[in-house]
Amino acid sequence: MSPGSKDHSESKLPTASVNTTSQHRHHRKSRLGCKVCKARKIKCDEVRPTCGNCVRRFPNPEEECEFDFTHIPSKAPRSIQRPSLHVCLASRPSHSSACTSSSTELRLFYHYATVTGHTLPLIEEPCGVNVWTKSIPSIAFDCRHVYTAVLGLAALHLLSSTPNDVSLRAALYQYLGESISIQREKFKAGEVINNKNSPSIFATSMLLQTHAKSRAVSLATGHETYTPPLEWFHFHSGLCKISSAILPHIDDQDIRAYAFLHPDEHLSLVATECILEFPDDPFLDLWDDPSLPSERREIYNGAIGYLEHIKSRIRAGEQSHWVQRRLAILPGEVPRGLVGLLEEGDPRTLAILARFFALLKYIDEPWWLKGTAEFEVKGLAGLVDEDWKWSMQWPLDMLEGGAEVVEISKMDSLI
Repeated sequence: MSPGSKDHSESKLPTASVNTTSQHRHHRKSRLGCKVCKARKIKCDEVRPTCGNCVRRFPNPEEECEFDFTHIPSKAPRSIQRPSLHVCLASRPSHSSACTSSSTELRLFYHYATVTGHTLPLIEEPCGVNVWTKSIPSIAFDCRHVYTAVLGLAALHLLSSTPNDVSLRAALYQYLGESISIQREKFKAGEVINNKNSPSIFATSMLLQTHAKSRAVSLATGHETYTPPLEWFHFHSGLCKISSAILPHIDDQDIRAYAFLHPDEHLSLVATECILEFPDDPFLDLWDDPSLPSERREIYNGAIGYLEHIKSRIRAGEQSHWVQRRLAILPGEVPRGLVGLLEEGDPRTLAILARFFALLKYIDEPWWLKGTAEFEVKGLAGLVDEDWKWSMQWPLDMLEGGAEVVEISKMDSLI
């Protein structure tokens, strides 16, 4: 992907669609349910930021499901406990900060400036350092939605080490909610993109994308039914559309360089005397079926091909932050049809996706990916029926250290 020529002509953000609602039977009123469920008069499971009803009803639930963030429970509700991709343009809170204080804001912004900002994706690259520690804090001083997204990310970072801190969780939802609300209104209003507002839109999207990668940190408590990361795929698709629309208007060279970083253009290997050997995976030989439509077979082959590519980079000693990048851009690198199969609960797709997440065990695990391998692999394994349990054995074994470290000299002697 290349930046291409710079176009300063004005363009508009896409306008969100408006869906009509229908009436259903009466039920017990919920103060914490989403606005769509309240309008439809159906029971909401109160899962934030996208409830189960909206995930099933809308192709882009993150654009339809809205919660009133002025009603945040004093105790962690069920909605916090069910895993869901928690940063998409999905909620519309009040712009007030009734649940937080100026001292909380100062504490969180200081934490971002001194700690969080130095731990984020691709911070190892020069442009990454400048974007996370200089460009974004600078933009935040002038843009409320960037500022609150920064505070939300700092709260999430602190939650990674103190997951039972209810006040931090309330701050996370309050600040993220405000940031999402402002960003969402820009989409709805069809705001004209220009050199002035494009950096703030992109900065907010970057911060929300980092939240999107860390659902295991903020939502996994083990008390609710696991759901696959569908919203992650939808969010990534939306982010790509945002980037293509606004990057031509951004002058900040560090932001532009960061946006176009791709692992294949930075093949940096770590000098080592050992390599990682993955055990044989029977699924790779047994998944195919002559009765499968050719379209499905192409989707599976494309996803497995990208899986094998990442394994080869890990085996070759590629630096961890680039492997993290490869896994982060997974939704854009595999065939588009994979998300449709994931929505169907297709067992082959669940098995393939579990293998991607299992690879996280073999790279350095930053706080925003902490616990993701176990959370996703075990969750996906629990979704397949008995006939497909065998297909999940390889990723489950990887969680327990199934790969073997082999000295290169010993390998040479076996050739």
